[in-house]
Amino acid sequence: MATLMAPALDCALSCFVSADPASSGARPESSTYDLRCDVGAGASERLRERDARLLGALIGHACGDALGAPAEFLSSFEAQRRWDTVDRFVGGGNAGWEPGEWTDDHAMTLCVAEGILESPNDPVEAIGQRFLAWYDAGPKDVGGTSLEALRERRRRTSWHEAARHTPQARRGLSAGNGSLMRVLPVALAYADKEEMLR
Repeated sequence: MATLMAPALDCALSCFVSADPASSGARPESSTYDLRCDVGAGASERLRERDARLLGALIGHACGDALGAPAEFLSSFEAQRRWDTVDRFVGGGNAGWEPGEWTDDHAMTLCVAEGILESPNDPVEAIGQRFLAWYDAGPKDVGGTSLEALRERRRRTSWHEAARHTPQARRGLSAGNGSLMRVLPVALAYADKEEMLR
């Protein structure tokens, strides 16, 4: 059940959610985080280990996104020419990312996670409302298909209808990989494949 991921996800969200909703990603005042997760004194070792893995997955997602942000949309040749190996947060890129700032990919992943926590049995609307709030806050960058789906949702009665009516979907070009970059909370929340796909 999705609610089983709540302690680790709440801990991860408290580490990542920025006080400035217009920001695509939180930037620390210092480089130190306390990432301990208090899951309660009675929590079993198995529960603590599982929560640590959930938290690690979300932290890894954020770090990977922020590490790769400056190289987004560059060819591997161009990225290698600029940095040889990207092994630190350098900032820059198409949206002028700050070092350590994540992109729309992780920001929308957090929206998915929060929506699942709010409504694990039917999270689509809760996730969508968070997407709209994030978009309304004016992020630095929004992927093309996501942008059109968000705009279409304002004109349609459901997210399904909005997705079907994006210009990309009408032309058969909506097969981007953005949804893959945001699916981590789904995999973490629904261990049972049948529950996940319903």
